[in-house]
Amino acid sequence: MAIPSVLVTGGTGFVGSAVVRSILERHPQCRITILDMTVDKEMCRQRGIDHPNVDFLVANILDLDALQDAFNANKPKAVVHTAGFVPPLEERYHRRLEKEALRINADGTRNVLNAAHAVGVKAFVYTSTCCVVIDDYTQSYANIDERWPTVERGTASIYGESKAIAEMLVLQANGSVNEVTETSLLTSSIRPAVIYGEGDHQLVPSIVSCIIDKSESPFRVGDGMNMWDTVYVGNVADAHVLALENLLSDNPTAAGEAFFIQNNEPTSFREFCLQVWKSYNGHIPPFTLPIPAGLAWTLGLLMETLTYFSKTPATLSRGSVNDATAIRYASGEKAKRILGYEPRVSMEQGIQRSCKEYRERREREGRHPQSNTELLVGKLKEHLA
Repeated sequence: MAIPSVLVTGGTGFVGSAVVRSILERHPQCRITILDMTVDKEMCRQRGIDHPNVDFLVANILDLDALQDAFNANKPKAVVHTAGFVPPLEERYHRRLEKEALRINADGTRNVLNAAHAVGVKAFVYTSTCCVVIDDYTQSYANIDERWPTVERGTASIYGESKAIAEMLVLQANGSVNEVTETSLLTSSIRPAVIYGEGDHQLVPSIVSCIIDKSESPFRVGDGMNMWDTVYVGNVADAHVLALENLLSDNPTAAGEAFFIQNNEPTSFREFCLQVWKSYNGHIPPFTLPIPAGLAWTLGLLMETLTYFSKTPATLSRGSVNDATAIRYASGEKAKRILGYEPRVSMEQGIQRSCKEYRERREREGRHPQSNTELLVGKLKEHLA
């Protein structure tokens, strides 16, 4: 199934740029328009999306008039909506940015849907998240599937809640007809697990900081056996393209459906961290110091209390403990059956690629030597000088 033209919101970002690369690989004749708030040509070049088939439009998804003008000028056959708000890790367990999350993730998605419907877009794929289900911290999620309910307001993180509202809007829009073009809008939602890969600014950097900045790798919260899902960004991008192809086909079985997407290799949180540390610079914790989950949770509550009046986020919190000890992995059966999705890049390969790119990024920024040994030598030289 050919994709003649597609507009990708947030197309210069982490996931969006991977989607653009995947489209170019699978459909080299496709005309792609990236719509983003800013366009950094050097970043686009680094991310492999500065391509003759790619055009760029600057617009804010919260500005409906500018957004509609961009769609009217472009009139794409398909849309991939990756633009959204992901709170920084230190804000994940707080509600200070709730209004921002709802504005961008919910209201922004509504605007993109309206603009797409107005010009007769046929296929609309939304970048959702597994957090629309698993961010209720009171439950465990072992081998869940798409029949599980999404979170409700006030029960989960602001990210999971805002993305759940947006996903609902997208799936409810499925089948809506543009009376002028007589085009029926078909929609689908992709729910990636925790994503890593080239350009990752959250998962791998936060894990690497445990060995580079904090020397925290020996500490293990809980028994370290809780299974969870991760996914390489290129595999996420492939799932988006497969959904587009399905919606544009003569048998759009993905219409109105949501799909969990992961590497289909659930592993323990501790094991994932160990693989990242080893791949990044060969680090192996010299010993393991287990911290009971109950004790960590109590310490998290204490830290939240101490930082309440200063209005600064606590690194250790009840939410971070819950995240580190939770069971969260999903079945990939539906995505395989309907989309034909299977991860092309294994977890090990993805970790290696992610760590390699992050090392190079930090070196370009002059942030640290490549290894702990070099770091110690550097500090010794500074001291002797």
